[in-house]
Amino acid sequence: MDVQQMMGKEDFLKLFIAQIQNQNPLEPMKNEDFSAQLAMFTQVEELENLNDSVDDMINFQASTISALAVGLIGKDVTYQGDGIQLQEGDSGADLTFELQDDAATVAITVTDEEGKAVRTWEVNNLEAGRQTVHWDGMNYEGEAADPGAYTYVVRAKNLDGDSVSASTYQKGEVTGISFDSGVTFLVVNGENVTLAEIVGIKEQEA
Repeated sequence: MDVQQMMGKEDFLKLFIAQIQNQNPLEPMKNEDFSAQLAMFTQVEELENLNDSVDDMINFQASTISALAVGLIGKDVTYQGDGIQLQEGDSGADLTFELQDDAATVAITVTDEEGKAVRTWEVNNLEAGRQTVHWDGMNYEGEAADPGAYTYVVRAKNLDGDSVSASTYQKGEVTGISFDSGVTFLVVNGENVTLAEIVGIKEQEA
C-alpha cells in the first residue's frame, strides 16, 4: 500500500498544497499532473465517506441485534443442540429433531451426564421435517429419572435400512445476554447461543 492510500483526505490535501507552494517556478506542475492529484484526492475522500457509511451500517446492525436479544429475555427458545434439562416435578421432556428424509424407524437414546444410557425407545414411520416426541422422564427400570442435565441421540433409518440424517434441538429460557468479540449471545441453560441458532420462540406459560 502506497503513502497516498494510507493518508486521510486532510493529510492528502495538506501535502498537495505544500507541493504547489514549493514547486519550482521555472517548472510548474503540469495540468495533467494537477488533474491527477485532484482525482486522487477525490478518490481518497470518497473512500473515507464509504468507510464512514459502512461503520454506520455496522453500528446500526449491532444495536438492532442487541435490542432484539434483550427482547428475548424471559422467553423460551428452541435452538440447535442435544441437551435436556429435567427439573424437579417435570413429567418428562419434549424432544425436537428434524429428519432429512422419511424414516421407517427412529431410535431415541437419552444419556445422563456420565454418558450412561438412561432410556432408549423407537418411533415408527416419521415423515421428513421437524418432529417432536415425548420422553416420559422414566429410565429403563420404569423409575423417574433424577433431575439434572441429559443429552439425547436420534438414529433414523429408511425402509431400505439406510441411515437418515437427523438434526437435534433443545429448549430453554433466555436468562440474559452476553457479548464476545462483537457478537451478541443469548444465555440459555447456562450457555451462550447465537441468534442464528434459534429456530423457535415461545412466551413462557403462566
